[in-house]
Amino acid sequence: MYKSKNRNSFDIKCLSFSAYLQEWVQGYDTGSYNDFEVSSVNETLKIIWKTNITSSLQSNALSSISIENLISDNVHYSSSFGEYDIEFSTKSFTSQSLYYLDNNLNDQTIKCVGYASSGSERMGYVNSEYVVAQRLVNYLDLQGVDIEEVDVSVKNNILNSDIFINDSTIDLSLVGDFCNLYSLETGSLNYYDVSNTKTHNEYNHQLQMYGIGLSNYSENIFGKSKYFVSNYGNQLARKLAINEIKERRAQETKVEILFIEGKQKPEYIRYVSDGVEYTADVNLYTKEYILNSFGISDSTNALFNNSYFS
Repeated sequence: MYKSKNRNSFDIKCLSFSAYLQEWVQGYDTGSYNDFEVSSVNETLKIIWKTNITSSLQSNALSSISIENLISDNVHYSSSFGEYDIEFSTKSFTSQSLYYLDNNLNDQTIKCVGYASSGSERMGYVNSEYVVAQRLVNYLDLQGVDIEEVDVSVKNNILNSDIFINDSTIDLSLVGDFCNLYSLETGSLNYYDVSNTKTHNEYNHQLQMYGIGLSNYSENIFGKSKYFVSNYGNQLARKLAINEIKERRAQETKVEILFIEGKQKPEYIRYVSDGVEYTADVNLYTKEYILNSFGISDSTNALFNNSYFS
């Protein structure tokens, strides 16, 4: 099943706001390391900020008042978060958890995953089923459906879908109308009311960035400082997968990279290409090599606009 989230979903807005906070603080102290996680707990917007900014200067960089102003001054956020209280906490990093350029320590132990398929309709080698999922969620949104997410599979030109809505019911004939637009046949359709659940804790960034869901692991890559492995590691996994499609003419490839905190190179780079699994030599893959050899940006904001990931 290929998934697509509504661009107005609570999950994506929380992720977007974490990046907004990160860039705000980086503007105050460009050399600082910051990690923001934004969620809603019992209808309360909760912000966890990890930083190496000293406690005496943290309120200068970001305070509860400035957070409230950032929300209220932006229609995208003020219309989404509604009534809220700010739960504000900070946790300092240990020296071992940062990627310092002078000792090349990786900041995190993290598994990065990239996916690519030859079934592409545009740049980025996104599987055609994922394109259908994106089109369907956008179509239902335009028809006034309070859509949260769609899960789509297309086999033998038959579309099957699980539809998650913030409502008690949906007119499924709309899906039939969508299928007629794209010469598809309507198969199994199920819908689920998720209006009373907040799904951000189950959010899988791979669904948004890489086109296929591979786990339920929640990892917020948008709120990281530009020096974090999760920023460039996921980009690298995606580009290696795309290169496999372009250069080796594979039909479908998944690349998995494991970074271990404190090690300069990945623990492994594992490919599954057209069902065949193999590993790559990791000796070259320092951070500097990754950034210089694959055209990967170290800017957090670039992840939103990079057409390579479309």
